Amino acid sequence: YLDDVAGQFDNVDVLHVNDLVCPGQRCAAQTEEGLVVYRDNRHLTTRFVLAQTPEVRARLESAIGLPGGTTAPQVASTDSPGK
Repeated sequence: YLDDVAGQFDNVDVLHVNDLVCPGQRCAAQTEEGLVVYRDNRHLTTRFVLAQTPEVRARLESAIGLPGGTTAPQVASTDSPGK
């Protein structure tokens, strides 16, 4: 659905991250590394999200066409790491 809607606009893209949350289309409560994925039925834990940050950053940089070696500015988390 999102791809169809985004396709109607020249300046909109969809960044897919489902494979990070549900690798192999299997959504588990905990990663192989032992990180808890879900805080409740709909929300990801802060620790899981922070662990995905390097991959999401790489995908965003690729999507917006940043030249090699250039990185987007860092954004500090305001959530406590235990959530």
